[in-house]
Amino acid sequence: MSESAKPAGWSTRIGTIIPVSNTTNEVEFNRFKPEGVTVHFSRVPLDSNPAEDDFQAMLASASQAAVELAAAGADIICYGCTSGSMACPADRLVGTMENSSGKPALSTAGAILDALTAR
Repeated sequence: MSESAKPAGWSTRIGTIIPVSNTTNEVEFNRFKPEGVTVHFSRVPLDSNPAEDDFQAMLASASQAAVELAAAGADIICYGCTSGSMACPADRLVGTMENSSGKPALSTAGAILDALTAR
């Protein structure tokens, strides 16, 4: 199959959850994505104090967004909000997205920690 005949997302479809106020991730992720990768987005409310209800509202929003992104064919789900993913315990956030979507998941904070410990 010629390169021009390959469908969009032939390599990977990345589903990304971002806060409603984020206007950067869509532009930047699409600017830097490799050939064959498509990036799909879902927006969630940005809670001013997500710990106030033990992260229940944040996790419910992330769960719904993960389901929607999986339905759009995402191969992996990522939570693209640094402050939100730093506030919520990583196992709860990533576990919620994985359990809801049936897809592997990661978060911005988790990626930062992985990068800092990479050798």
